[in-house]
Amino acid sequence: MEALAMPLASAAVFTLGCAILQVFGRYAERFTPVLAWTAMLLCAAVLMVASVQHRIARGGDNQMLLPDPWLSTIP
Repeated sequence: MEALAMPLASAAVFTLGCAILQVFGRYAERFTPVLAWTAMLLCAAVLMVASVQHRIARGGDNQMLLPDPWLSTIP
C-alpha cells in the first residue's frame, strides 16, 4: 500500500487542481498570475531541496546550513 501512496497523492492533487481551475475559470485574468508565481516558487523550492540533498548524499559539508564558526567572532 505504501508503494501506491505517492502516485495516489499526485493524482489527488492533480484532480484538485483541475477542480480549482474549473471553479476559478471566470477569474482567469486575476488567477493566472497567482498560479504562475506559485509554480515558480515551488520550482525554486524543489531545486533548493534537491541541491541540499545532493550535497549531503555525495558526502559534502553536512553542516552547510549552519553559520561558519568565524561569524561568532564578529562583534
